[in-house]
Amino acid sequence: MQKRVVAFIDGFNVYHSVNELGPRSNSLKWLNLYSLVSALIHPTKDTLASVEYFSAEAHWNTNEKRKRHTDYVAALEISGVSTHIGSFKSVKRKCKKCHKTYKTFEENGTDVAIAAAMIKFAHEDKFDKALLFSADSDLVPIIRSLRASHPEKEVFIVTTSSRIRNAKDLRKISNGFISIGAKNFERNLFGSEISNGTQSVLRPKYYDPI
Repeated sequence: MQKRVVAFIDGFNVYHSVNELGPRSNSLKWLNLYSLVSALIHPTKDTLASVEYFSAEAHWNTNEKRKRHTDYVAALEISGVSTHIGSFKSVKRKCKKCHKTYKTFEENGTDVAIAAAMIKFAHEDKFDKALLFSADSDLVPIIRSLRASHPEKEVFIVTTSSRIRNAKDLRKISNGFISIGAKNFERNLFGSEISNGTQSVLRPKYYDPI
């Protein structure tokens, strides 16, 4: 019997993983996550049940940056990805050097949204194997709880080799991890136009191949 796979993707974690690749990273951000996940699962032993993408709208960004993100989310939805878009909140921080207070923004509850979805999907028996695209140690408690309440469910961590070294606690409590990198991204990019017959999205020039 094939194992049902659901991917839970921390959008900004993946974004920063791609961004770490340097000058060529812009073209790799036009990433087809459904295709990427499909390429990672076993062709005969697994079946892809769904891909869940979690991110937030950076409302303070320029119109151009916000439009790129909106276009990307639309492309994901056309490709079959379920998107969950939250928000950012403003926070005050103190500079360690000059001790002045400044305002910045941080994601508001993306890790909580991922945790809630994983528990909900497990309780509703929607997957046998979960692929968690994140290296965020804040998710350790939820993975531990999920595996204790549903020992029959498998959880695999998916991230780049540079980030997995910082996710030792996640690795310890998961069933394993899958390392991805530039080659995986290059092989799974959207084309210049994504369409489902009723809706289409053009690739922003910012993401054009080098």
